[in-house]
Amino acid sequence: MKENKGVSSTVIVAVAVIIVVLIGATVAYIYTRPPGEEETKYSIGFVSRPYGGWGGWQDAFWLGFDMACMELGITGIHLESRGESAEDQVEAGMRILTMGVDALIIAPWDSIGTKPIVEAAKAQGIPVACADGDIDSPLVDFYVAFNNYDAGVDTAEAMVEYIRDNIEPIGEVSGYILVYSEPPANLASWERGEGFRSVMENYPDIHIDEHMPGTGERGEVMEDALSALQARDYVGSYCVSGNKACGVVDAMLTLGMDPTEYAIFTIDAMPSVIGYMKDGYIQFAFDQPPQFYLPIAIHYLLKILEEGPDALPEVGDIITSGNLTLPNPEIEGAYFWSYSEYWEPLKVIEHFDHIQLRTNALSVTTDIADEDWLWGNMWREYFE
Repeated sequence: MKENKGVSSTVIVAVAVIIVVLIGATVAYIYTRPPGEEETKYSIGFVSRPYGGWGGWQDAFWLGFDMACMELGITGIHLESRGESAEDQVEAGMRILTMGVDALIIAPWDSIGTKPIVEAAKAQGIPVACADGDIDSPLVDFYVAFNNYDAGVDTAEAMVEYIRDNIEPIGEVSGYILVYSEPPANLASWERGEGFRSVMENYPDIHIDEHMPGTGERGEVMEDALSALQARDYVGSYCVSGNKACGVVDAMLTLGMDPTEYAIFTIDAMPSVIGYMKDGYIQFAFDQPPQFYLPIAIHYLLKILEEGPDALPEVGDIITSGNLTLPNPEIEGAYFWSYSEYWEPLKVIEHFDHIQLRTNALSVTTDIADEDWLWGNMWREYFE
């Protein structure tokens, strides 16, 4: 029978030395590796309105989230609300919070009724950003959007000039304008209407005929405009979104009217708007940068997660592409975020007792409707 001598002291010492060396090497690596070499994987939730397409606007908006998450190696969790109400969106928000996200983005349908999502997230220590629309709560960390009120102002001022110079009687600013807007609960659209009205109030011979049919989508606006256009003569139409403007043009064409003889002005140069602009049916679209909102929001949510809320910019700061680098994936032979003039400079202002990262925007007219850098031209087939 062989004697079991056990493990020799020499082997024990050798193993101990190896363990000490490995521990030392691991500690040295942790403290000497270049910053950022080890990436923390985050998950970011996105609660959106239900998909309506909006002529490609939502496609560009949502694609911004998907592509930024993919490029940054982030887990993106996107839930649409089941319906077009604050209650539906709150339900989607509560569902997404049960999934254990690290941060949350909300594109609110209602600026008041969606507060419970913010309150629930902050109770869990989750930073919250709003994009495109804002929520009236100081608990929101920041809001990303262009200036909806000024968009209405700029569009109205351009429309006044167009009516004066192109619509009979030339030289006068007078007549009825068919306006399609949204109720105050839809803050972004309401602000566009308020900005427009603030300018037109200075012209006593201009009369606004304001309509808010149903959800205000293209088909509903067309049906409503068919009746309105037969009941009254208008010099033109202002719509707080491009789909509405297309609905007005559709109604005019159905009635055998020539849209080129009217002033048709709107917000958002989606593919359908640009198509009608190339035909001369829509003369002006103030265009926001939908593909940029969510990547910008993700950038600053990551800064909160990694550096704390003090890492956010302050009111009065101006941010350019020299300060903020966005991932720039190639899609269909084009780079989605290559035209930074769409969004820069970002101006940091106060909004609802938190900051807004207010992006730039562009006036799109028939003169530039063919430019390939317009998001509505980049991938027309993709968005439609």
